[in-house]
Amino acid sequence: MKSHNELCAELQGLVTGSNSSDLLSYLQDNMVSLFASPHISQYYQLIRRVDVSSKCPPLPRLIVAWLAFLCGDNVAMNTAMRQDIESQLNSPEERSFYYSLIALSGLCASPDDRLHYGKLAVEILPQQQQTTLYMANARLTYGQIQAGFDRYREAAELFADAYRMFHELGMLFPAAIALTNELLNRYRLGQFFNVIEKGNHALTMAASFHSARQDYWDIIYLPLGMCHFELNKPTLAIGNLNLAKQAIDQMELFHMHGLIEYYLFKSHLALGEYAHLHSIVSQAEGELGSMQGSDAELLVCVLRVLLGLNAGEDRDLKPDIERLEVAYMVHKSRPNWFLIEALACLRIRNFTDALAIDDLIQCLKKFRYSGMIPFVQLLLLFLSELNYQQDKANEARSCLKEAAALVKEYGVCVHFFVYPLECLTLLKNIDAPLYKALVSKGRIKELVAQQSLLSAREREILELIALGKNNEELGALLFISVGTVKWHINHILSKLEVRNRIEAVNKGKSLGEIR
Repeated sequence: MKSHNELCAELQGLVTGSNSSDLLSYLQDNMVSLFASPHISQYYQLIRRVDVSSKCPPLPRLIVAWLAFLCGDNVAMNTAMRQDIESQLNSPEERSFYYSLIALSGLCASPDDRLHYGKLAVEILPQQQQTTLYMANARLTYGQIQAGFDRYREAAELFADAYRMFHELGMLFPAAIALTNELLNRYRLGQFFNVIEKGNHALTMAASFHSARQDYWDIIYLPLGMCHFELNKPTLAIGNLNLAKQAIDQMELFHMHGLIEYYLFKSHLALGEYAHLHSIVSQAEGELGSMQGSDAELLVCVLRVLLGLNAGEDRDLKPDIERLEVAYMVHKSRPNWFLIEALACLRIRNFTDALAIDDLIQCLKKFRYSGMIPFVQLLLLFLSELNYQQDKANEARSCLKEAAALVKEYGVCVHFFVYPLECLTLLKNIDAPLYKALVSKGRIKELVAQQSLLSAREREILELIALGKNNEELGALLFISVGTVKWHINHILSKLEVRNRIEAVNKGKSLGEIR
């Protein structure tokens, strides 16, 4: 394979020459070298104005289309694919290359079509054939499609195949990409220790005593950082995530942004480092906020909301809340996990009623089915808290018990320490060691847990009653029906053993339930 300097010099010479057919032939002859390099964006900038009309041979056109797609230039990709290129393809390998791009780029709008083309890209190749770029690329692409359908086990195996093939071909940059994707899917399955072991081994083998490790291997620190976060090692997670971010920024891997910002934010949140939260949100607004209508733009809204809820950010959250509510209505059948997290936090704090308990239960079923272990536990904690607020002690305890069981099975535990949930007081009779750990970290106020008669929602209602609010005003302020308000008030009167609101307010103050 040719070096980066050789490719740049030779491409520059061909671009400035008058014979475009020589450049097209060069792209075809040096296809492996081009896609083996982390400097794809530089090559694309050199050849981006090459004529890819219908007179151009199909394989060079596909190469240009792939380079355009990988560099985020969808207009140029569409131009290269616009003519009837499929009828000009001469071999299964070229067709596989074409189908992979169709599936991955979104040129087919239907999710089922994407799955069809991704599978076709693999199956059209002769299975007895030796390892080739086409085979490795087809498996990498199909793995990404499978992951998009939440089929994490299948995706992980496809990425593992792609990693092995790219490594055999000496294409180490795409090998690192394939391995990172494999580890990301194993993270979702809760295989944290396997990810850490396999990732560290790859990083060790990528370096030697005689030479430094190539920077592109550092993207493996992304799944490592995510796993360390879930194991409640936020300081270690931050170190890993920053190393991954440097590599991602250096290689302009724009599609890997989002995960980095989210997990850096959550890791600093776990440490209570609010100044860092502001910095991460500001940077995300600059880098991702302009991607109108994308998951990246939605993530920026999520980060601003989580910042406002957890760090006392005084900006108006209403526009972001409404944006999240609309996104949930549009994508309710397949919502983003970070969108669900933000809406659940808002629901717990009574800022929205867009996400009902039944909605959370449905999301939990989907995550259980796909094996999304970190977010299964997070949703169980949110469900426990919402049930606890509604005095459904048995339901709250059941969710909390299942969430605690995941700690023992997978080691995942960070969200017990991130969010100050009142339902965690129930852990005392479920998982005593975990309960003691939370008390020692100041996440549970044991005195309150022992003395408080009222739930958080009941105390909130009693405080509003003390301010003179009637049932209709309470319902409007708390986004609940008047019937639910009356139900809560009856529970308050019963728990405090009083007959009316005035007595409830007086006794609540005397017991320290309200100020």
